[in-house]
Amino acid sequence: MGRFYCGNRKPIDGGHWIGVFRQLVGARDRVKNGLTKLLETNILIDTMKVELTALEPELQRKSEDTEILMEKLAVDQEQADSVSRQNSFI
Repeated sequence: MGRFYCGNRKPIDGGHWIGVFRQLVGARDRVKNGLTKLLETNILIDTMKVELTALEPELQRKSEDTEILMEKLAVDQEQADSVSRQNSFI
């Protein structure tokens, strides 16, 4: 490797600058990869938002159906408990 001189006439090893350059290239590549991943994630999130919006009416209907079923189960359980209490007195 050749030697370069700064203003103060001290030799600077060219290999040092090659190492610094490689570190900067590596850091640049990591930042680029990170930004690419963020972009891909944002696209995926946008797609999922559209899908969720499309499913919202169905999810709402199923939630209401579940609520009705839970109310019916509560009534049925109360009736079963009532019959059980009546049979225990016999």
